[in-house]
Amino acid sequence: MDYLSLHHRKHRCCSDRNVVNGCICLLPILAAIIPDSSLGCFLVASLSSSISFLGIVLLSLTALLPSLRPHPCNNIINGGSNPLAVGSSCRPSKLHLSILYTAITLESLGMAGFRFTIATVGGDQFRSSPSSQSTFFNWFYFAQYSALVVSSTVVVYVQDSVSWGLGFGLCAAANLVGTAILVMGSRYYYHHKPEGSPFTRLARVVVAAIRKRKFKLHASISSEYYYHANGDNEFLNKAALKTEADSYDGSGVLKPWRLCTVQQVEELKRLIRMIPLCSTGIFLSTPIAVQNSTVVLQALKMDRSWGPHFKVPPGTVLVLVMLSSSISLALMDKCLAPLSLRFSLMSSTGSNPSPLLAHLQRIRIGHVLNTLSMVISALVESKRLGEASPLSVAWLFPQLILVGIGEAFQLPAQVTLPGIPRVAQRQCDRNDLHDHRGRVLP
Repeated sequence: MDYLSLHHRKHRCCSDRNVVNGCICLLPILAAIIPDSSLGCFLVASLSSSISFLGIVLLSLTALLPSLRPHPCNNIINGGSNPLAVGSSCRPSKLHLSILYTAITLESLGMAGFRFTIATVGGDQFRSSPSSQSTFFNWFYFAQYSALVVSSTVVVYVQDSVSWGLGFGLCAAANLVGTAILVMGSRYYYHHKPEGSPFTRLARVVVAAIRKRKFKLHASISSEYYYHANGDNEFLNKAALKTEADSYDGSGVLKPWRLCTVQQVEELKRLIRMIPLCSTGIFLSTPIAVQNSTVVLQALKMDRSWGPHFKVPPGTVLVLVMLSSSISLALMDKCLAPLSLRFSLMSSTGSNPSPLLAHLQRIRIGHVLNTLSMVISALVESKRLGEASPLSVAWLFPQLILVGIGEAFQLPAQVTLPGIPRVAQRQCDRNDLHDHRGRVLP
């Protein structure tokens, strides 16, 4: 954000950041067919990490080589307020923009393919133990947020105090080391074999049900079904209804677009039942995306001085989201989850008591905290605009801390929510639900 603002207008930088975040988080949805149908998650993660490395190297070159970036504006040096008003020498040329956006595109493609596919690779290692898988995702997000804390403090400090080229170079080195470690550990991983696109499996249910829309279901005759189905959304049950036209030329080979298993039908039904839960998150994540995009610009206009010799870099204010998420995830895994299970054992007489803070309860708590953060954000912005002198940047801290705690409650619970079909859960792991909703903004 700060790097773009050197030669771009503020609103253009904010828009570009939103588009990049939106591409990073929406591309996994469009490209999810690739790892599941042919290449596999591990290969996609390795290739995506390599593409990301190329993007960050090209971005480093734009900061290191003066010919790849616009010349500094004299108006900026003299304290002017409009850096784009002095001639065309300080404006980025078409070559500069093409190189910059190529680097950003490569980085976005790489992050879209790696950040969310690697979560699926990790989840597959604990495929036989749901409790261990839930613990893995807690610590996966903890590690991810901890890395973001380091990048938002150490790397940002290097970029602000030393040079942008060195800061991008550190990112490229970390990317290269991570890719090497991932590839070297290949033989120790469990590699989930591609099973075909889950979207194709779900589409077959809809097509088969439409083709058999004129058939009547007889619940008392179970032999009419490929397997037994329940009574919810009975129209979809027709996809599992056996007819004479369901095999090729009577040879007994079933046509997949005419006859589906009940497992496929039930996967689609469960996915439909999850739509309200996912749609509620859209309305909450959209304003949070706006908040994350504007908080850096707010910090630029606020008093960032802490003592006589230290000034908070504007890009580091978002570190509070990652820091609060990391601490909350660690506390929930080591303290809150055991306490919840202990109290549920004391209050339940059943053989399989569920924790007091079950998945849906954690998601609800996350939504409430995210809503409160937006209320506080609106109040702080109103106060900031009404003050004659700049407010302290500390006024932004409460809303960012609440967002981080809310994500810690919501994200691991959502990707491991019981009842999600396996094909959909793999997409949840890959798409990182808190990011792909509401990130494409004008």
